[in-house]
This record gives sequence, structure tokens and C-alpha cells, in this order.
Amino acid sequence: ASAAPPPPRISPSAAAAAAEAASALETARSAGEALAADPASAADRRRLTKFVTLQVTQVAGTRAQVRAKAGALTGAFASLPPGSPALLYGLHTLAARLAAQCEAQVALHPASAFPLADVAAAVAASHPEFDLLLRARLAAACPLTIPRYQPAAPARLDPDGSLFFAANGYEQVGGGAGGGGQAPPSWESTDAFCGRLRGYALFLGALPAASGAPASWLAAGWAYVARLLNALPPNRATATVLEGFLWSGGAALAAAHGAQFLKVLAVVDGTFLPALLSGPDADDARAVGVRLKAYVHGGGW
Repeated sequence: ASAAPPPPRISPSAAAAAAEAASALETARSAGEALAADPASAADRRRLTKFVTLQVTQVAGTRAQVRAKAGALTGAFASLPPGSPALLYGLHTLAARLAAQCEAQVALHPASAFPLADVAAAVAASHPEFDLLLRARLAAACPLTIPRYQPAAPARLDPDGSLFFAANGYEQVGGGAGGGGQAPPSWESTDAFCGRLRGYALFLGALPAASGAPASWLAAGWAYVARLLNALPPNRATATVLEGFLWSGGAALAAAHGAQFLKVLAVVDGTFLPALLSGPDADDARAVGVRLKAYVHGGGW
């Protein structure tokens, strides 16, 4: 048998949840394509896209602003027939815009994760199907929000690292597709990658902490930490998402789980961090390791 890259690191329960979310995402994409192909619906689709985008980009940190934007979105979705392609497309568009804000906004301003999560919670309260679409959009952009991590393959199997980079969500930057004198694109640096990662993790952690969040979001947050610690290797990328998630979501988990949360922190401190700081990327991971250790011992949760 021919050699193959190592399998991705992902827990069985995370893989099942990811498959369910991906199926919901495909259904929503098909609904959007159907609207775009129908001349009678195309204009409505464009208006809905513009409306959703505007509401999300105007979400600010004040409670009044969050209520206003959440009310505008839930009102717009309430006016669409239940189960209709238009509603599915609208919810998918909102999920996509929130995922995009993880990079454009949350990675730069961590506290902005909370009002965005509050808006998401308000929509999910009226439309439970939105939860799957949101998690699917996050997973498509950042596999570590599942959490899923693809270990590197031997150089003979992946000589330029493309399989590793693509599977973990690195972005290609610069260059072109070849020809015209342009150099081919290269992969972003791990510094840039981890900066984007933290934005996604901060938003994911803010979901169980959101005002009016469904009870399932707290359970999903607890499961996320357990899946990461049990199935993924300690390295700079996994430490980045763990630290970001705990920064925004740890207080909600601590309030709900008390002593059990302290046991999780003990695992982070006693097992995850020592492995991280003695691993192959220990030097590059030192900064995030310091932040994670400060969180564990800081008691701010």
C-alpha cells in the first residue's frame, strides 16, 4: 500500500457534529444558488445580502446597539416564510458575515466578540437552525473551531507543505495563479495564521457567554474544550485557540461547572502546557504559553 499523510486529529463526536453542520451548510448554499438563478428572486437576494451585511458591520459594544441590530435581523427573518429558500439564504448570509468579522474585527478588538455573539444568540433563539449554519461557516474558515487539526506529513508526501497548510486553514497570499510574470502565491506566515485563529476562537468562546444563549451553546463550549484537550496535539496553533476560547468563554464555563472547570484548568497546567513548552515548536509557542499560563493562574474566571 502506498504511504499516506497522517490522519487528522479529531474526536469522533467532533467529526459527527462537523458532518451534520456541513450538511446544513450545503443545503443553505443550494438555496442561495436557487435564488440567484431565479430572476424574480435575484433582486430580493441582493437586498437581503446588503441588509444583513450592514447590520453586522454596524454592531457596536453598547447594549442598545446590540438590541437594535438583533431586532432588525430577527424582524427581517420573521418576515420570510418558515423553511423557505430566502430564510435559509438569509441565515447563511448572517453566519458568513459573523465568521468574516472574526478576522476583520475580533482578532483586532477581542472585546467585540461579545456583542457579535449576543446578536447571534438573539437570532438562534428565533431560528434554532442558525446554530448549525454558524458553526459550519466557522469550521469552513477555521478547522480548529471544530476542533480538527491536520498533522504535518513527511516531506516526501507533502514536499511544499500544501496539504498541511490547506487542511489547517492557512491562506495563500501574494503572487498569482501563474503566468503574466507573476510569482505563484505563497502560504501566510504562522504568525498571521495564529492571529486569525485567535479571532475565531474568541468569537467561539463568546457564544456560551452570550446574553440569552441557548443552553446547547454552553454544552457545546464544554465539549469543545474537552475535544481539544483529548484529541489534539499541544502546539502553537492549538494553544492559540485554547487560550482565545478560554479568554472569552472561560467565565461562563466556570460559572456553570465550578469544580469541574478547575479540573480542566489543572489538565491545561499539568499536561497541556508542559507538552507545549517542550514540543518541537516550543520557542514559537512560548508567548501563547505564557498567556495561557497567566489565564490558568490568574483567577479571573
